[in-house]
Amino acid sequence: MCRNHETCPRQNTPKDINNALSIPISTVYEVKAMCSITGTVRRKLGSGKNPSVRTPELIKAMSDRIRRNPMRSMREMTRSLNVNEKTIRTVVKKDLKAKSRARVKRKLLTVRTKAARLEKCKVLLNRLKKDAHLIMFMDGNVFTVDNVSNSRTDRYISSLRDMSESSARSRFQSLS
Repeated sequence: MCRNHETCPRQNTPKDINNALSIPISTVYEVKAMCSITGTVRRKLGSGKNPSVRTPELIKAMSDRIRRNPMRSMREMTRSLNVNEKTIRTVVKKDLKAKSRARVKRKLLTVRTKAARLEKCKVLLNRLKKDAHLIMFMDGNVFTVDNVSNSRTDRYISSLRDMSESSARSRFQSLS
């Protein structure tokens, strides 16, 4: 049966091997069958896991694509790289140590708008100190309309939870 007859004597029954090695008896029968067919306990050539698609080239290509456009979806990368979606998600999670994150909505406050607000507040406080009469607030500014956004589908891939990929909102949202 086996080539190495010293370690696998024929007189032992599967039950004796099971008790001696504390392994399932089904494993003993499988190894015995493999020894009788192939003459060895090694696996057949070609059996087992196929060569991995998660190569360093794929990881580098994905890293470059994510760096160029973190808003690109994993499904889009699946189609362009012609790789299984599960492989793409595994590369993002395990190799790049990143996550697909939802964009966070926040107010659109630039340095310029913050300075303008501060100046207006100072003027208002000075006016209230001098004269505490009724003050009417009017918004005569030109407004902009934001792009349509969906918080569930507007996502980006990032290894850090940063605010750089947040969805800044102005006052008015698009109707379409």
